Amino acid sequence: MLDSNLRPGIGFDEFVLGTELKDVLMLLSQKRPPKTIEIRFDEQCLIRNLNIIVLIQDDGIKLHFDPFEQRLILICMFDLTRLQLSLNSGTVLGKGSSPPTFLPLYQYFGPTFPCKFKSSGNCHFYILQYD
Repeated sequence: MLDSNLRPGIGFDEFVLGTELKDVLMLLSQKRPPKTIEIRFDEQCLIRNLNIIVLIQDDGIKLHFDPFEQRLILICMFDLTRLQLSLNSGTVLGKGSSPPTFLPLYQYFGPTFPCKFKSSGNCHFYILQYD
C-alpha cells in the first residue's frame, strides 16, 4: 500500500503539478522496487488536451500531461484500495479502513470549482476539480 500525502492544488506525494514528463519518468525509474508503468496517448479522453498519460497500475494512479508542454496537469487516483491518503498529516483513508465512498471523499476534498458530470455510453463521471 502506498502511503501518500495529498496536497490539493499542489500535488500528490512526490508528484507536483507542473513537473515535466522527463522528470517524472526519471523519478519513477529510480523507485525501489521499480514500478511498472505504461505510457499512453489517448485521443478519446473525455477531458480535452490530456493526451499523454503515465499509468502506474501497481499504485492505482494515472498522471496526465499536457501534450504540448509535457507538464503534469492532472493526477487521477483510480484504485483507492491501494493507497493510504493523508491530508495535513492526518490519515484520511486507507490501512484497514472501509473502501471510500463518494460522500466521505466529497466531505474531505470537496471541489474548489463547480463539478462536471460527463457521460459516455454506460460510463458516468463526476469530476471534482481543484485549481
